[in-house]
Amino acid sequence: MTARSEWSEVLAAAERDGASSTLAMLCVAGDDIVADHVFSESVEGRPGGRPARWTVRRAAAMLLDSPESTPHQKVIGLIARYASPSRGLTAGARLDLDLAAFRDSCEKAVVAANALGAPELIGWAHFRAGKAAYGQMSWDDAIAHLESGAACLEHALGPVSRPAGTIAAAAGGPSWLPPPEVLLRTLVCKCLHLLCRVAESTGRYDFWAAACERFRRHAEPLIGARASLYSESLMHRAAIARAQGDRDAFRRLEAELGRVFPDEGGLPHPEVIRMRMGNAEALGDWDRVIELAQDCIGTIAARAGSPFGTTPPSPSEVLTFVAGLHAAGARHRLIAVGNAAYALANAGYRNCSAEVEPAAWLDVAEACWHQIGINAPCAVQLSRLRLLARDSAGTELDLVIAKMVAVSRIGLRYALRRNAALDAARLCRPGDPVPRDRLREMLKADPGAGIGHAARLRGALALWQFRAAEAAVRTPKSVQRWKRVEKRARQAAVELERQGAMIDPGLAAECWSAAASAAARLGTADDDHRLELLINAVNCVAQRLVSLSTQAERGRAIERYGPVFEEAADLALRRDHAAALDFVLEASRRDRVGVLLANLSKEEFVSATVRSAAEQVQATSVALHGSDAAGVFTATLPVCSGDRFGRSAEALAHRRQRAIARAEQVIGPLVAQADVKISESYTAAQVLRDARPAGEFVILQFAPAGLPAGGRLEFYRRLSWQTEAGTVGEESVRIAMTADLVNVDPSRPDYFAARRLEALGALLLPPRLRAMLAKPGTDPVRLVVVPTGLFHVPFEALPLDEDSCLVDRAVLSLHSSLSTAASLVSAEPSATVGAVATYDPSLKFAAAELAALRKEMDVEEADTRAALEIALGGGPTAYEMLVLGLHGDDDHDGWGQTKCLPDGTSIAAADVLGWTVPPLCVLASCHSSIKIRPGGELAGFPLALFLRGAKTVIGGLYAIEDEATSQILSLFWRCYAETHNPVLALHAAKAEWLAADPDRRRYPRRWAGLIVYGGAQH
Repeated sequence: MTARSEWSEVLAAAERDGASSTLAMLCVAGDDIVADHVFSESVEGRPGGRPARWTVRRAAAMLLDSPESTPHQKVIGLIARYASPSRGLTAGARLDLDLAAFRDSCEKAVVAANALGAPELIGWAHFRAGKAAYGQMSWDDAIAHLESGAACLEHALGPVSRPAGTIAAAAGGPSWLPPPEVLLRTLVCKCLHLLCRVAESTGRYDFWAAACERFRRHAEPLIGARASLYSESLMHRAAIARAQGDRDAFRRLEAELGRVFPDEGGLPHPEVIRMRMGNAEALGDWDRVIELAQDCIGTIAARAGSPFGTTPPSPSEVLTFVAGLHAAGARHRLIAVGNAAYALANAGYRNCSAEVEPAAWLDVAEACWHQIGINAPCAVQLSRLRLLARDSAGTELDLVIAKMVAVSRIGLRYALRRNAALDAARLCRPGDPVPRDRLREMLKADPGAGIGHAARLRGALALWQFRAAEAAVRTPKSVQRWKRVEKRARQAAVELERQGAMIDPGLAAECWSAAASAAARLGTADDDHRLELLINAVNCVAQRLVSLSTQAERGRAIERYGPVFEEAADLALRRDHAAALDFVLEASRRDRVGVLLANLSKEEFVSATVRSAAEQVQATSVALHGSDAAGVFTATLPVCSGDRFGRSAEALAHRRQRAIARAEQVIGPLVAQADVKISESYTAAQVLRDARPAGEFVILQFAPAGLPAGGRLEFYRRLSWQTEAGTVGEESVRIAMTADLVNVDPSRPDYFAARRLEALGALLLPPRLRAMLAKPGTDPVRLVVVPTGLFHVPFEALPLDEDSCLVDRAVLSLHSSLSTAASLVSAEPSATVGAVATYDPSLKFAAAELAALRKEMDVEEADTRAALEIALGGGPTAYEMLVLGLHGDDDHDGWGQTKCLPDGTSIAAADVLGWTVPPLCVLASCHSSIKIRPGGELAGFPLALFLRGAKTVIGGLYAIEDEATSQILSLFWRCYAETHNPVLALHAAKAEWLAADPDRRRYPRRWAGLIVYGGAQH
C-alpha cells in the first residue's frame, strides 16, 4: 500500500468519525509549510509521505461543510480547498477557473483569519492568496498579499507579540508540527521567497535584492530546523550575482552553502550541487552542468535509500525511481530530480552531447513535475516543442507552432511566455499569422513586459515580417513593402542595444542582417548604407561569440551567422573599404575566445587567480550577452523601466571591461580578443601607426572566406603597409586554394617540395609585397602575419625568386589577431632580467647551446619539474626569459604536447596554464606549434604560454632538427643580448647561420620551423 492510499484511509476514517481536527491535520500535511523530511516515515499512526492534492481538497471541503469545525479550522479549509493547481497545455480554461477559485478561497481565508486575529493563519492565507495571484500573473496583487502576510508574521515574531500556535491547536496538536515560532518564521520565509520570485519574473532587481536580504535574515535562524529555506535565500542571492556578472559573489555563496550543507558519507548535498549547477550554467560550462545534474540525481537516490545500479543512471532507471517518489508523496525530492533532469536536457541540447538525449530527460522532468507547480510543466512543453519543430514541416509544423503560442499564453514567468512567442515566430512557416498576432498582443497588453522583453518582441516581429516579405509574390507594391521591412528591422535592432549593452546580440544581428537584405531589394545602389547595416550585424555577432564556451554552440553560431560575415566581408572588399574589412575579419577571430576562457576556468591545475580572472570575464559575458533563442534558459538583463535598465546595463558593461582589463594583466594579451567592443584601434592601419616603425612595416592577414566547396578553400588576403615616410597603403583580395595546399601538415616528408612552396608563395605573397621586398639596398621589411586558418604554413620558406625566400627580405612574426598585436604594441617593456632555463644534457647539442646562453646573460637552471614549478608557479615572474631545450612529443589536440625533463618527468602544454611565465619564452624543442584542435580551437605550448603572460614565444612548427636549432639559437642569444628584440634577433641569427653555409638554404625543413609568435612591441 502506498503512502497516498494510506492517507485516503485516514480521510475515510475522519469522514466516518466526524473528526474535524484530523481533517485539519490532513490539510496541513498537504502544505509545504511543513518540511518534507517530517513525512519520511509514519508517526503516531500518521502515514509517511504527503497526501495527494485531491485528498487534501476533499478534506478541506469536509471541514467547510461540517458544523463541528471551529472558525480556525474553517480558515484552514478555505486555504486548502483548491490546493496545488497545476498548469499545462491540457489544462485549458479549467486551470484558469482553478486558479481563480484558489485565489477567491484564500482571500476569504484572509478576511476570516483577520477577524480571528490569528497571525499564523493570516500570514498563511496571505501567502496562498499571493501564490494564486502569482499564478494569474497579477503581479501587484501578489506583492500586496505577500507583503501583508510577511508584515503580519514579522510583527507576531516581535518583542511584544508571542506565537499562539493556532494551526497546531486546530489540527489536534500533532507532535510533528514545528514549534509556533519556527512555523511563523517559516511562513515569513515562504512569503519572502515568493516575493523574490515575483521580482525575478518582472525584472524588479532592486526589489528582488531587498526581499532576498529579508529572506536571508529570517531563514538564518532556521538553519537547524529547516536549512532548505536558508539555501533558497542563498540561491536567490547567487541568481542576482549571476545576473550582475559578479563571479566572485556567486562563488562566495557557493562556498557558504557548502559550509551549511557539508558532505555526508562522501556525497555532496543536493542543495550544494544545485548551486554549483546554476553557477556552471552562468559560465556556459555545459559539460560541468551535465556532470553535476547526474551527480545530483544519484545523490538524491542514494539519500533516499534507492541507489542506482549504474553511474550515471539512465533515464529509464530514474523514471522508476520517480514513480516511487510519487507513491511516497516526496514532493521536495520530485522537484529536485525534475530540476536536475531539466538541466540535463538543456545542457545536452546546448552541448550536442552524444551521451545525453534531451527528449528522454524531458520525459523524466515531466514525470517529476506531474501535478506539481505551475511554470515547470510549461517549460518542459516548450523544450519538447523546440525539439519537434526541428523535424516538422507543413501542417505538422503549424500544429507545433500553435502549441508554442499556447505556451506563450499560459506560462507563469514572463520570460518563458516571451521565449515561446519568439520561438513560434522564428520557426513558423513564412507568413503564418498566428505567431505575429501573438507578438502584437504581447506588445500591446501583456503584463510584466519591461524594456528588455519589449525589444525582443519587436525584433522577432521585424524578422517575421522579413520572412513573410521574402515568401510573398512580387507585385508593384513590393518596393514599398521592403522599405517598411528595412525600417522596422533597423529600428528593432537599435532598440536591442541600451547604454552600450546588447539585450540580445544574436537577435540584433539578425535584425541588422534583415535590414541589409531588405535594402538590397529596394533596387538602389547604396552599397555603403548596406555595408553599414552589415557591419552592425557583424558587431552584434562578435559580442555573441565571446560568450560561447563549447564547440557545439560555436558550430551552431557559425552555421547561423557565417553568411553574415561573408556577405559583409565581400561587400567591404568590393567597396575597397579597408577598415570595414578589418572589422569583419577581426570579429570572426573572436569565436574561439569563449572556449579558451572556459578551458582556463574549469581546469583544476590552473591557479585560482587565473581561474577567477577567466570566470569573471565569462560571467560578465553570459550576463551581458547570454540569451539564445534556441536555448532553454533566458538572458539575465533586467526587465524594467528604461532608466533603471540603462543603469543596470551600463554597470554590467563597466564590470565586464574591468574583468577584461584584470584578465589581460593576469592571463596575457590573448584576452584582448574578449573585448566585445571592437574599436577602431584594431584596424591594420591603426596598428601600423601605433607601432611607429623606423623602416617599412607590413601587416599581412588571412581569414577563411565561407565554407569549403569542391575541394577548394577560399581566404581573404589583406596587405597593409607603412612606408618610411609614414604613408599607409592597403589592398585586399579573395583567393582560392586547393585543399592539398591548406590541409597538409608541414611535418610530412614531402611538404617542402619546391612545387608546393612555389604554389603557396604565389598565393600567399601579394605582388605588391614582393615588389617592396625586392627593392635593392634596403633593410629587411618588418612583416607581421595574422595567418588565421594558416598557422601551420612556414612563411619564411616561401620563395620570392630563384635565389631568395621570405626569410632573406622580411623580419617576420605571427599573431593570432589584430587585437593581440595592438595589445602588444601598447605593452610596457619588461623590467625583469635574466633567464630560467631547462636543458636536457642527454641531447647532443644542449651543452653548447646552454653555454652560449650563459655567456650572454644570467641563467638559473631548473632541471626538474619541481624546480620549474617553484620558479614559475607563484606570483609575478622574476625573469625576462624562459628557455626550454628539451625533446617533445605531439598529440592530437595540442594541449597534450609534452616536454620531457632531465629527471624523467614531463610537462604538458595544459600544465603551463598553472604557471606565470616571463614575457619572452624560447622553446628550443620540437612540437611547439600553435595547433588547431579537431573542433577548431587553438591549443599547444605557445598558446598556453600566451595565456599565462608571454608576449613573445619562439617555437617550432613541427619536429625541428636538433643540430640546426641549437646552432641558430646559439647565435640568437648573442643577437638578443645586443638588441633585446627577439624578433630581430632570431632573424639576424637565421641570416648569419644561412650565410655561413649557402647549401643550408636548400633544406628549409631544417630552419623554417623555428618561428616567432607575437613580439609586435619589438
